[in-house]
Amino acid sequence: MKLDWSHWIYTLLKTVIGGVAGAGSAWLGTLVGSQINSDIHALDLRQMGFVLLSSTLLNLFFFLKQSPLPEDSDKDGIADKLTTLLLAGLLSFGAMTAVTGCTTPQTREAIVFNSFRDAWTVAHSAYQAHCENVVRGKVSAEKEAKVDAAWNKFRLVFKASLAVAHQDWSKPAPATLDAAEQQLLILIRTL
Repeated sequence: MKLDWSHWIYTLLKTVIGGVAGAGSAWLGTLVGSQINSDIHALDLRQMGFVLLSSTLLNLFFFLKQSPLPEDSDKDGIADKLTTLLLAGLLSFGAMTAVTGCTTPQTREAIVFNSFRDAWTVAHSAYQAHCENVVRGKVSAEKEAKVDAAWNKFRLVFKASLAVAHQDWSKPAPATLDAAEQQLLILIRTL
């Protein structure tokens, strides 16, 4: 069995181009819309990057769902060997990057944003697990009220901290957010 990688990769590239074209039409739509109605703003470069990435990934996922592997082919040619060599090179580069830990350094703003995201994810997951225990009848009403109060306090501190950080993403998350998260987590763990 010989797989036709050249046709599969060619189709994959057409899919990527389709995703780029979709992002381009979204940008063009917002550009024209901003000329017609002042409430519609044209996409800036960052927003365009997100639209480009999501549009391309969506097209790739649909392509991989429809054609996860190339079709069987019995032809033997230089293009197949070159494609196999190219694929092996890309896979080895990807593996080397993963093993050596090469990553792009994050900006200060990204680090602060990720700290907010992580604080929310951890606290929300712990609270969801607590709610499941409440539904199962494993938590008394008194303890449930304490955790609910701590969750509401965390949410208020999180919302206020996020509003402040939105003005300047280079400042670290405030200690009050970390303290509210830790208080909630400790309270849930001790129940």
